[in-house]
Amino acid sequence: MNPRAQGSNMPSKRATTEETEADLEARVRAAIKVAFPWMPDGAIKHQIKFTFKFGRQTLEVDAAKSRAEARLDILLEKDDKPLAIIELKRPGIKLTDDDGAQGLSYARLVQPPAPLVVVTNGVDVRILETFTGNPWHPATATEDAFHDLVTQASRVAGADIRHAIETLMGTTPNVWMQAVRLVSAETITELTASLDEPALPFAADFLAPRAATHQLWRHLVAGEKLLVLEGPPLAGKSNVLRELCARTERSETLATLYVEAGVGGGALQTLADAISRSLSWPVSPQEARDWLIRVSHHDGVRLVLAFDGLGAVDAASVRELEDLTSSAFGPSLSVVVAMDDAVAQSVFKAPNHRSLSPLGRRSKVVSVGHLRDTEFKLARSLLGQRRLYLMTGADMAPEYREPWVLRAISGSGHAALKGKPETQALSLPSLLGPRLLELVRKRFAHDHELRRMFRGLARSMIADAQDQSRPPEIVLQQLELGIIRRDALKTDLEPNDLQWLIDHGFVRPGMHDIAGATILVRLPELLASEMAYALADEIVKRLNEDLHETAAWIAGAASNLPLGEVVAAQAIVDAAKRLNGLPVGLISALVEIPPEREVLDAGGHYAMVLPNGTMVDIKFQPDGKGFVIIDGEQHEIDLGDEEQVTYKNIHPWLILSHVACTPFEVMGEHGARREAPNLLLQIGTCPVPLRGNRGPQTLRMLPTMDMAGGVSIVHPEAGVIEPVTLGILDYLSAAEDQADAWLATAAGSGSVALLSRVHTALGVLAAFETHTRSEWAKSQLSAVILPKLGEALDDAGEPWQQN
Repeated sequence: MNPRAQGSNMPSKRATTEETEADLEARVRAAIKVAFPWMPDGAIKHQIKFTFKFGRQTLEVDAAKSRAEARLDILLEKDDKPLAIIELKRPGIKLTDDDGAQGLSYARLVQPPAPLVVVTNGVDVRILETFTGNPWHPATATEDAFHDLVTQASRVAGADIRHAIETLMGTTPNVWMQAVRLVSAETITELTASLDEPALPFAADFLAPRAATHQLWRHLVAGEKLLVLEGPPLAGKSNVLRELCARTERSETLATLYVEAGVGGGALQTLADAISRSLSWPVSPQEARDWLIRVSHHDGVRLVLAFDGLGAVDAASVRELEDLTSSAFGPSLSVVVAMDDAVAQSVFKAPNHRSLSPLGRRSKVVSVGHLRDTEFKLARSLLGQRRLYLMTGADMAPEYREPWVLRAISGSGHAALKGKPETQALSLPSLLGPRLLELVRKRFAHDHELRRMFRGLARSMIADAQDQSRPPEIVLQQLELGIIRRDALKTDLEPNDLQWLIDHGFVRPGMHDIAGATILVRLPELLASEMAYALADEIVKRLNEDLHETAAWIAGAASNLPLGEVVAAQAIVDAAKRLNGLPVGLISALVEIPPEREVLDAGGHYAMVLPNGTMVDIKFQPDGKGFVIIDGEQHEIDLGDEEQVTYKNIHPWLILSHVACTPFEVMGEHGARREAPNLLLQIGTCPVPLRGNRGPQTLRMLPTMDMAGGVSIVHPEAGVIEPVTLGILDYLSAAEDQADAWLATAAGSGSVALLSRVHTALGVLAAFETHTRSEWAKSQLSAVILPKLGEALDDAGEPWQQN
């Protein structure tokens, strides 16, 4: 048996298969000796990393990062000035007639131009003149000969520079990958919002990560040629492409060229314009196409063309995208197109409307919409980095799942903190309500034509929702979605408005099995804002009528519209701001319609709609069983022996809970007075949670505590998830003079519901250590509210644990 070293069976000498940086340095010095044997040692210095001008951009060549390639480009300097670009091929690789083209391009673009190009494999040498591209054969290598070369190189013609750029863009991935990333960065910077142009799609320091970006990345790595990113308007498609650019910027194999679609004469023209503008490399659409063909055949790297905002009416771009994704291009070109889902529905269909178009057949679709839970957590963390903190309970607010809303509050919050010490932060409300419509109105303040058309849609939506002959299926869907029957649109839009809205993705046509032809409005918040204006007009007209009838009409409108309670609340506030104000009797009439407890029939048949528009049938059986039918599938549930309870007439107080969050005055016998504090005392006694059901968070169970007598309150750890509780918090945070008296009234109410809401609001205020009212809130909580809440719970026969 042969003895073996203990503890190791590895060979004693490690083999190195990859060239180290020291190896590269040695090869370069040897090549210099071969190319310039008459030069004394040390006369020529070499730069493994160097930069060169590429139009208006500066690009970098780093041979150290490319040691594995068969050919490296290195800058040689003499007397601190460029002498030559040396193309250093691997030992044993023969020189060919094509060698030198890349080196000549670099030599013409470095500043000042390098007079020579050297091609060598360490043994064979070829030296070219930069000015002519011809071999350099001097009679004697004197200083005068070098001086003549330098003079000639400085006269490189514009055509030669253009050719140099074309050569590098078509043959050198290291160059074109840098170049397209610079083009993307410049375009994105141009589209980044500022104080002068706040409506541009990007925010400088706010980019929330999206799952859709990761999906696109995975598909691109897998080699997909065409990806379609679809979603409703303002869902964040542009920012997904921006995030894709940022992610591929760090990749050695993927580079993304971001192109703003819809601003030129087709996809290729837009692409050519972007390249020409950023790189000072004037190319025609055909030349851009030729370049893409060359790039598409590069091995090991991939160019991703990201077109943002394709429109259904952009027929030229659609045809060119079909060309770019055809077999005319190699496997190293991928196309990502972002478009509204309504546009995708049109683009994916062939002209016969029966089969798929080429784009429809070739594409993989990635959808983006509301923020998912993980995305919301990341966005919330990003806000925190900007010293903006959402209150507990914000995860239950559907409006915060809209990317544009987060971007808007980020911008306004950042502006509010500008110039403030780093130790100061801003707490943002956990739900927005009418504040959401304020953001909408600011966002679309200057889109007059779009607002005009949406005002027409709003009137049509209100009229359609009041039609008593509507099928029940459409009634339920209109509670959640901006669906309008086509017949209801005839009088409120101008002849070409609807087609324009369809073509630009703001509405999507549909066909309901029972209700017939419909449209789906893709900007529900803008629709809600314009519905509030239209409802305010109607409220003002009805103020001379019986106020109880007007109140019932407002509540009925809210119960039949998407975002109805917010729309109606904003309409009341809008009407109150008009010349004659709002009579106090209207608010009183709404207060007089409180929620009513209703026991569902044991054999009853009910229906509801999910946030995505899916209908759900619910059938109760006398034996305590129930059947839930979703998409034709029946599921049996055990309801137990307890009564099934719901509340009707919820909307009047739900509307008022939003109104109470907005400071406003009403006209009474003794003039104008602020009504919100009194409303909060009344609405706060509601025995059930006052919260609208809409959006993706609708299916999430509210964290509640059930009390005796049918009272149900929100668990205090859930945070502020009701508008009325937010109104109480806002009032107690600001009303220093009247707050003690208001709290005393609330404490004496004996209402478990009101006291629990005040308890939650004071708890949040007390936790704001830096707020001027924090200590006051702690004192009132311990001395007044907690004892009274304990008494109220004792009276109701409920156990009480003070915390």
